[in-house]
Amino acid sequence: MMADYDIIIRGGTIVDGTRTPRYVSDIAIKDGRIAKIGGLNGGAADRVIDAKDLIVAPGFVDLHTHYDAQIFWDPYCTLSGWHGVTSVALGNCGFGFAPSRVEDQDRAMLSMTRNEAIPYDAMKEGMPWNWVTFPDFIDALTNTPKGINCLTYVPLTPLYAWVMGWDEAKKRRPTEEELQEMVLGETSVQRDYDGTPMITDMLSEHEVLTFAKILHDRDEGFIELAYQETGEEGRPLGEETRNFFERVAEVSGRPVLYQAVAPNAVHPEQHRERIRWLESCAERGLRVYGQGATRRGGFELTFEDWNLFDDTPMWREGKHVIDALLDMCVEDDLATEFYADSQGRDQAQFTAEVLDSNHIVAGVSDGGAHVKFLTAGIYPTDMLTWLVRDEKVITLEDAHYKLSYLPAHFGGFKDRGALREGAPADVIIYDLEKLEVLPSEVAEDLPGGEWRRIQKAKGYRYTMVNGEITFEDGEPTGAFPGRLLRNGRG
Repeated sequence: MMADYDIIIRGGTIVDGTRTPRYVSDIAIKDGRIAKIGGLNGGAADRVIDAKDLIVAPGFVDLHTHYDAQIFWDPYCTLSGWHGVTSVALGNCGFGFAPSRVEDQDRAMLSMTRNEAIPYDAMKEGMPWNWVTFPDFIDALTNTPKGINCLTYVPLTPLYAWVMGWDEAKKRRPTEEELQEMVLGETSVQRDYDGTPMITDMLSEHEVLTFAKILHDRDEGFIELAYQETGEEGRPLGEETRNFFERVAEVSGRPVLYQAVAPNAVHPEQHRERIRWLESCAERGLRVYGQGATRRGGFELTFEDWNLFDDTPMWREGKHVIDALLDMCVEDDLATEFYADSQGRDQAQFTAEVLDSNHIVAGVSDGGAHVKFLTAGIYPTDMLTWLVRDEKVITLEDAHYKLSYLPAHFGGFKDRGALREGAPADVIIYDLEKLEVLPSEVAEDLPGGEWRRIQKAKGYRYTMVNGEITFEDGEPTGAFPGRLLRNGRG
């Protein structure tokens, strides 16, 4: 006798992602979608999962990753896959690998070794490079086995390099005086492998607005823009910067993802001012949304791998008391290990302030980047254990809204981020009381003999992508049901 459904999840506490109060019910899955919630009347399934005393929720949506390379050798996009993420966005920060002529492949990989700290040997060994144009890259993403859904934004750096050439795109720019008038300038923390600014750090307002106009004409798409904090810590966002983001939103008529809003325990007025600005944008009908940096923890690093001082003048100019620290590192062949704390982000009330805004989502993982000193992909698990369970400053319903439904809405993931009948069955089932972020460890699991720092999780019983179980008790199942979501659908 044929079963009614593929999977039935019985008796779980459903937190559906929409802020609806939790409730206990059953969920039936058929052909990759949620066929029914409740009212199953004893229906049968090929597999029944007992979810009593467990949370059943939508898989998390991670808007800010750099898995553009890693997805080709790690179909589960770990760390994200270990921490309940079922959909990711690629092509962030204007960086990526398509379009790229064959002769420019090495140059494209070199550009990611410093600004996103992805090991060159891992990229060289692990990427198939079976594309040239951006549509070719889309086909490659479609055809590679995936245990996670993905969509990709169009990164402007490779587009400029394709049209103008890597060097020429940096040469044909305004004078220094004109450069100072640009919204994005040479103070970016993201630098090319040779220390020069990335191409996208040199774009004029006119260029960015030209791309915004294209999205307006198409009436589709999303824009992610990063603003690099410079100068005195705690200072407010400049009027020119605010006006620029608002102008991009106005011209495009599309959502603009502002990168990033970080809780600041030392200068809390900084994040509060940004929240007020985002709320004022909404009041005027401008869709400018914040990506929150909401993870606890700092960095474990050596100066051999560290790249996040590139925006610090004393790091590039003259002498400073830091000389003593550098001498120590040189004597140790740059292998001296340091730990940089979280600058007060581990104070729950300030992170809760950021997440209390309906215009800011949880994050930012930077998954696939800075792999030797950053494990920010833990942020969903950290948020649930720290802010929901332990500190009780965020409700479980609000947490799943900020981790799933809202980022899906902001980032263009259609029909994802909520448990609804007819929606794709991207589902996590976990034990909140046993949920845990495991300690940092070194994993020598990258191609080319390279290594990375990782942090796994405990407490996730099942992760499902499009109705297939991809993780069971933290271990991958070997199933690859993930899809490339063209225009957010698929």
